[in-house]
Amino acid sequence: MPSRHSIHRRDALQTGHKRLLAPILCAALTMTIAATAAASEPARRLIEMTALAHEVAFDIEQNRRQIVEQCRASEWCGVHGLEVLEAVERADQRLQLGSIAIPRVAEIFEHLDLETVQTIVEFYQSPLGRKVVELETAARTQAVLDDVAANGEEIYLRQSDERHALLESVDSISDTRALQRQLDRYAGRVVDWVAEQAQSSGQAPVEPVGTKGDRYLGVYQWLCLTYEPLDDQELQAYVDFLDSKGGSNWVNARQEVRRAAAKETARPILQQLIERLGK
Repeated sequence: MPSRHSIHRRDALQTGHKRLLAPILCAALTMTIAATAAASEPARRLIEMTALAHEVAFDIEQNRRQIVEQCRASEWCGVHGLEVLEAVERADQRLQLGSIAIPRVAEIFEHLDLETVQTIVEFYQSPLGRKVVELETAARTQAVLDDVAANGEEIYLRQSDERHALLESVDSISDTRALQRQLDRYAGRVVDWVAEQAQSSGQAPVEPVGTKGDRYLGVYQWLCLTYEPLDDQELQAYVDFLDSKGGSNWVNARQEVRRAAAKETARPILQQLIERLGK
């Protein structure tokens, strides 16, 4: 039976999770994308044009929430729930994105031929490219995530067969669900380490205060809702861009930046926990 102290920590973990829902995104959007050399200017402009910093900020917010959600669902991590909350809340919400993103994006300009680079730049300068960025940015809000969670089946069913074929192409080319799984694994590593420390120290497990659901069931529905304002012709044009040499290279660079940024932001959280709980 858990002790009164453990119950107190469990309740604090549940309360702290609510505090964590306060927007991290605003602080994370102060990420620095400053370039130190003129050669990085094209990469910096492409990062701004595609709102990559906003996307990475969203990843950081979601992954930090996932650390707490996974901890709430673990009977062992719950023993050290307060430490997890404190490590997440005390972690720097800013990220020096320039050192992570600019070298990877700059490779596009260094290693691709001019025509391929122009394909990327011209798409994001076009009315459709700007519209895609606006839709993707607008979709990274808690209101949209809540809409998907509440109405995912209805969102899915209102798409035509033709739309599903196009959306599945977007999902496949951008590897959306697989990338999300990989990003969430960084959160899982933090929680797994804390659970190992609690178990090895001989402490009694604490009844979980949350459940671990499948967050990936709604990713496809999120894609459906995000691109719903595009007509079939526009969505086909977007698929054609993603499937081009320029588009596929941009997708790869974008994924590398997101993975590297998520890993970088999880490291100081784990380091704080190691200093406090490690033996």
